[in-house]
Amino acid sequence: MRVASALAGLTAVGVLLAGCGSEESPASEATASASPTAGDATASPPEVDGGGSIDLQGYASVEELADASPVVVLGTVASWEEGPIVDLGDERAPYAVLLVAVDQVVKDRDGVASGDTIAVPVSLEGEAVAAYAERAPEGSNVAFLGGADVGLSMFDGPKAAEVENPDAGSGDGSTLLWGDVQGVIVETGSGELANLDDYGRGALWAELVKVPAGEQFGMLAQRIMAARG
Repeated sequence: MRVASALAGLTAVGVLLAGCGSEESPASEATASASPTAGDATASPPEVDGGGSIDLQGYASVEELADASPVVVLGTVASWEEGPIVDLGDERAPYAVLLVAVDQVVKDRDGVASGDTIAVPVSLEGEAVAAYAERAPEGSNVAFLGGADVGLSMFDGPKAAEVENPDAGSGDGSTLLWGDVQGVIVETGSGELANLDDYGRGALWAELVKVPAGEQFGMLAQRIMAARG
């Protein structure tokens, strides 16, 4: 598994880890994190260019996010699919669906990540699905943290939005797992990390991007797994 390979690669910086399929969590203590700088939530998102150093206004560390997330999964890109389109009245918001082949279910509070894959909606923000597939092709490492929202029920209610093609990409819209704004992170072809959320593109915890490219995902995965306690 590529996730296990990424973890093993951390031996180059003195971190000895078991493969991702191990039942034991790493013994090393999670690295202390820097607090994020405040940002304007309405600002245009930075481009995803293989990871960045902009901290989001949100969880101060990956450990905090992992603790707060109902679902935490490590895996690889299985495929990118065309997803649902949400009609908000004054605009239409198309989504891709990232199908993640599950290597390690680190946490699953409500039992919603029981299969071999999870389906994660990703806002396209004017881009084609092919652009995402090029950025994070099949086999790329993925960390998913989120799962507080499942399916499309968030669009129901008094101010309901119409959802076109609700089953597109996942085969069953009820199985979609929504990541936290900081919680859908991929390893790009350069070996650097990138956050896929449209308001957090390229934004990561600063100490992660200080690690050499090719070792960043291993450090991220190690800290996620250590955080499960």
